[in-house]
Amino acid sequence: MGKNANHGSLSRMIRSFVSFSFLAIATGFLGWRFGFNPALSAVGNLPVYVFVFALMALLANALAAGWRLKIVANDIGHPIDFRKAIAGVSVGTLGGSAFFQLAGQLMARGAIMSRGGVPFASVVVITLYERAVAAIVSGLLALAGAYYIFGQIALDQNNGGKDFVKIVIGLLAATIAGALLGYGRRAATALSPMMTGHFAVKLIRTVASSLLVQLPMMMAYVILAHALSPSISINDLAAAACLVMFAASVPISLAGWGIREMSAVFALGAIGMGTGNAVLTAIIVGAGSLIIMAVLALVSVSSWDPPASGNAQAAPKIDYLNTLMWALPVAAATLILFQIYIPMYSGTLLNVNLADPVAILGGSIFLLQTVTKPSISQWRIPKLNLAIGAMTVVLAISLIAGATRFGYTGWAVVNRFLGWFVLLAYATTAALIVKTGDEEGLRTLLFTFLAATVAIVAIEYTLIVLKLLEPDASLPIVANAVQGFAQNRNAFAFQLLMALCAALLVWPTPRIRTLLIAVLFVGLWFCGSRSGWGAAAILILAALYLRTSSFPEMVKAVFFACLLALFPYALSAVYEAMRASVIATMHGDSLPTLINEVLGALVNGAMSAVHYALPNFLPEQSSTAERVLSMRRAWEMFYNHPILGAGLGAFKELKIMSSSGEPLVIHSTVLWILAEMGIFGLIVFGYPAFKLLITEFRRKERDTASKLLILCFLAFGVMSTPADMFYQRTFWFLIGAALAMRAPIQYEW
Repeated sequence: MGKNANHGSLSRMIRSFVSFSFLAIATGFLGWRFGFNPALSAVGNLPVYVFVFALMALLANALAAGWRLKIVANDIGHPIDFRKAIAGVSVGTLGGSAFFQLAGQLMARGAIMSRGGVPFASVVVITLYERAVAAIVSGLLALAGAYYIFGQIALDQNNGGKDFVKIVIGLLAATIAGALLGYGRRAATALSPMMTGHFAVKLIRTVASSLLVQLPMMMAYVILAHALSPSISINDLAAAACLVMFAASVPISLAGWGIREMSAVFALGAIGMGTGNAVLTAIIVGAGSLIIMAVLALVSVSSWDPPASGNAQAAPKIDYLNTLMWALPVAAATLILFQIYIPMYSGTLLNVNLADPVAILGGSIFLLQTVTKPSISQWRIPKLNLAIGAMTVVLAISLIAGATRFGYTGWAVVNRFLGWFVLLAYATTAALIVKTGDEEGLRTLLFTFLAATVAIVAIEYTLIVLKLLEPDASLPIVANAVQGFAQNRNAFAFQLLMALCAALLVWPTPRIRTLLIAVLFVGLWFCGSRSGWGAAAILILAALYLRTSSFPEMVKAVFFACLLALFPYALSAVYEAMRASVIATMHGDSLPTLINEVLGALVNGAMSAVHYALPNFLPEQSSTAERVLSMRRAWEMFYNHPILGAGLGAFKELKIMSSSGEPLVIHSTVLWILAEMGIFGLIVFGYPAFKLLITEFRRKERDTASKLLILCFLAFGVMSTPADMFYQRTFWFLIGAALAMRAPIQYEW
């Protein structure tokens, strides 16, 4: 007994040491970034009672958060006492500070709450429900604060306002389309028993507890900020604090660090506080909160000791694990199409995908399921896990080789190495719904992804029509190079190709399927991606060979696509003719003059529309020169390091700048692998892909998953030759779903 107690004390000491270590690292970085001397001088001038009151407010915030967790856990069906709730909150917060907020919080909470028999799926549901309600409350407070400070809430049209509106409309359209054509009926059936008056009471109680959590945190900001800048009114500080709290809660940073400081400079600076004091306020609040949470963790974590036998909690009525295994993949299928830029404090833009947090959650659940249910990690291709392990090892070796040659680079570590695990998270997230729902799960996923993609094409098409009607209008669209929400027209073309693979396989009605294929062809036309057009041609031939489509259907799809593509030009010409006729009539021109004006407007309108929106079939000279340069340098790098390559991030270290001002990248997946991972890397990555493709071609009975794998790999292979498509999430997402399907006939590797 004493040995176990000593072991528990040692374990708690280690966890506390790790938490304080992260706090020290974060504080050291921020001190290096902003300077220690001014900060220490300002802190030294603050009265002791300011720190006491601020810590008391942060303690109240932590206790209120514990009460909220207790309420939500009880509502979900896992009742816990207040001390256990405090342990869950404190350990989760420390976990979020040790890793990215949401993922770290879930891992830490899952580890501590599993001691009491709360399954990880329920922890995920509790946390997501809690954070969703908190985000709504925090967002409303932030809106109120912005209105109080600025007197109005408006979008700056010249600084991302139009793009923001477009993203919101795109999210709504993609979600509605996915629900109508994909998961809507099943979701309505699952949620209908919950929509009762009792649920409404629970929701109101959760909202009230979330508001109670926000108020003490606001007090902490106000106390510290007023002590540093006493001339600023309390009301202004409270309003600004609402903005800072909302920004710091966004789960894209390490415990809010960086985002909190950036938002503090913006919000507190708007009411007259200096940059140094604003940053210092945010640092003290963040550090003080971690200190409070560490202390609470020390005194409460033992409450989650394993229960005595026979006292385990009864399972809740709702199967939350099964719900998550359906909900997370369909959410990722919608959000995966949205790649957005988020401004950071340094002035740089962080490129994130809205589905990344969902995929990380899904991947975590998949890994946890493999512990209790190893069969979930069995794929339709034998030894696939071994191949993935070998790929991971190659990436690690390449990362170490690169660090040895030219030092640490964030591009290599974050974008290439850690990005690989994000891709695996997407694949395993998609696999969840197939492991649960089999063929129905795969079809639901493909329906959702296809519908969301078509909705985005419809938005881009509408913007093209509006732009052609009013060329001078300021709209977030380039008619001959549409990008959707992928931030790159080649990436958007690849998304359309993946959706085309889905359309060819799952839509049962021939007429509707023909129309959907035509819409995707129109999207490919307007994005102006030549590699996308080539891959689409290969997909059409493959679809005919696999008999997933017929020649008449493809002819009809191309015909309808031509009509849709020409419609904006025709409409623009007619619009110009109508405008010319109205002007001529108002001027009292004669009939021949009127006819001449109308005909001239028709011709000029058609010519200008075609000139504006017709994609260029030949690449620009600068683009071709950059592509050739990147490939030549990649071959040189491979020639100098043929076995293991030059290391991850080596090409980026050459610092060759493109015409856009960004560092040039290798425009070929194969050449990238050869240049940075060598012939060894190409074998490790290429052989499994080649073997998988051959295996699916050799199957006597090709099911939906088999055809999906063939089509996706063909599209990937064609587009990856002139453009690097390796880190395109949609590819890994769809093949993860397909590989999770049981195969009719297996082949040994």
